[in-house]
Amino acid sequence: MKCVSKIEWDSIVGSHLVGLTASTARTMSTVEPCSHRIPIEKAHALVSRVVYWVTEPAASNPKSYVFVDSFDVWPDLDNRLLYQCLRARHGNHDSLESQPGHICLGHERAEVGALLLCALMNAWGVVFQVEGSERAMRIDHDGHLTLWGCNGAAESEAVRLTKLMLP
Repeated sequence: MKCVSKIEWDSIVGSHLVGLTASTARTMSTVEPCSHRIPIEKAHALVSRVVYWVTEPAASNPKSYVFVDSFDVWPDLDNRLLYQCLRARHGNHDSLESQPGHICLGHERAEVGALLLCALMNAWGVVFQVEGSERAMRIDHDGHLTLWGCNGAAESEAVRLTKLMLP
């Protein structure tokens, strides 16, 4: 996992994010799981399913791009201990503020899942896309999940995720 600054992020992947570019070929669907009330076992299941869905159509071992675009919105929920341990494991001791972008190699799916779970648990906004996939995900600091995909893929997955989040 490589951590990058906002400026580096914009130059490397900023213009290629599916979820941030308007296109008639891509559709968007929203799921509202409300991150403040999700039991941890449901959050883990949600993250696992989202990582699988976004990476499924990509070639084998694609790069994953995760960008944390909002944090410190809910200071009482912001506990970065696990996140800092994840970064330290990869030799990075810089702050989230200085390097909010993450580029993960294909074999680092667990790191992608851990980043998304940290974002959900800490009420951060995050964008996730995989190289070679026309699917993307964004979760905002309020826990609203937005999916992008082609040919109705986002809508059908949103229905599945909504059912997954039910008690």
